Amino acid sequence: MKIVHVIFSMNTGGAELMLVDIMNRQVRRGHDVHLLIINNQYTPSIIESVDPKVKVHYIGRPEGSRNPWWILKYNLKLRYLKADVIHFHHDGAVGMVPVLPRHAVNVGTIHAPGIAVKHYKHLDRVFAISDGVRNDTLKRTGVDSTVVYNGINTDDIIPADSQSLPGQSFKIIQVGRVSIDVKGQDILIRAIARLAGQGYDITVDFIGAPFDRPVLDELAKELGILDRVNYLGLRDRRYIYSHLKDYNLLAVPSRYEGFGLTLAEAMAAKIPVMASDTEGPAELLADNTYGELFKNEDVDDCARALKQIIDNYPKYMAIARDKAYHYAIDNFSIASTVANYINQYQELIERNNK
Repeated sequence: MKIVHVIFSMNTGGAELMLVDIMNRQVRRGHDVHLLIINNQYTPSIIESVDPKVKVHYIGRPEGSRNPWWILKYNLKLRYLKADVIHFHHDGAVGMVPVLPRHAVNVGTIHAPGIAVKHYKHLDRVFAISDGVRNDTLKRTGVDSTVVYNGINTDDIIPADSQSLPGQSFKIIQVGRVSIDVKGQDILIRAIARLAGQGYDITVDFIGAPFDRPVLDELAKELGILDRVNYLGLRDRRYIYSHLKDYNLLAVPSRYEGFGLTLAEAMAAKIPVMASDTEGPAELLADNTYGELFKNEDVDDCARALKQIIDNYPKYMAIARDKAYHYAIDNFSIASTVANYINQYQELIERNNK
């Protein structure tokens, strides 16, 4: 099967990292896989993590350019590749195709809530990464979708020792770009400051591109906890998967989160998790079954959830080492995600050939 994945950029976002895993698995299953990057924006280390058997095509369009040459180049490349399946990862990429190639099955994935899908409605099938994203899209736009959960490379994650307990300092990790409008690091910092004022010894490490570090540094300084906040910058997943076990808690304080893949990764690493009750995390944690949720954008409730976990850590550690771990391993493997997509493609191909 010849599969072409289309995306605007390949940087360090969750959708891009997820796509790398999907493509690598698809090509290893013997499929002819191509990646078409529309804009001239990509991170070399992300491209290097793509299996060499995946053919990468660069259109080179400057972001936001309205020059018709780039649209023409993009459309010519799509037609030249003569794919069996064209898998779009952004609604705008469909909008740049005046007439969808009818020799191919055309599908698209919605990677987060609140995403525009006015062009996706013309596709053969639309996928959503969670029930929350599906329901949000259906409610907003009337466009229905098929849920295919994101997956993780569970075999690559080193789990925590079953006997490990908090050290002198309670260590929190948060993974994702440091962008407070979406990821909500400011909420977590304020919650940590409140508990620090009550005598709790807590530190947090942020892994990801530190876009809003100056703002957060100023906030932490104002709250008197600058020495408790650390920025590790961009780290590859090999680093993350081998170091999750070193932390007492993974926190996802996001204001918006379509799935929360880092939660599944932390669960596979057997460490407790805490998240805002946005669509993806609330669904993944099943109403506090596998971790602790707090009210979105509510610093008081974030502090409450954090205190609850610290004060009752043996309970949360037991959940992490047993119930949450098996839930993540059984339900969110990348192998299942890829198999689901391949089955969906095949069904559509067979339907179109009738």
